[in-house]
Amino acid sequence: MKVVIRADGGGSVGWGHLSRCAALAEVLSEAGVEVDWACRAEPSVQTLTGTTPALTLSGPPTLGALPASEAQVVSAFAADADWIIVDHYGADTAYLKGLRSQSSARVLLFEDHQVRSGADLRLAPTQESSPDTLTGAGFQVVRPCFSRTRTQTERRGWLLALGGADPRDDTAACVTELQSGPPLT
Repeated sequence: MKVVIRADGGGSVGWGHLSRCAALAEVLSEAGVEVDWACRAEPSVQTLTGTTPALTLSGPPTLGALPASEAQVVSAFAADADWIIVDHYGADTAYLKGLRSQSSARVLLFEDHQVRSGADLRLAPTQESSPDTLTGAGFQVVRPCFSRTRTQTERRGWLLALGGADPRDDTAACVTELQSGPPLT
């Protein structure tokens, strides 16, 4: 199985979308799924995803509307994918439709507060139950090291939750510092 994840992160737009997609990618990879990333150019993306995006899209990260022309580029890139996962506020119905222009992949759309049509499946843990939507706390995407199913003695590491836009790249700086220094306990 192959999955393409379309998400952005950066100081101007925050890291939440990319972080939760990284959590999902981690679980998928552990299950043997091939995961490729399609992201806008941002030097710190690799820090959170653990890999360089296979498709680097032009322009800086944005919260604004995504152009249909970009959807066609992602669709061509995902021609052999089974799923395209989109976590972006700017993915409107036209964009989601454009993802199908050259790919027969199914589309999973992460939703926070929005409700959009055009996806095969929506992942919306904080929303009310609706058709073709995964809702409720059981679908909240959390990296396994922070899961409640592990005992305290098995947990290692830090959870950084700065939230929202991060114009000074404090999140990336914290991650880099934690990775470069001695292990913290």
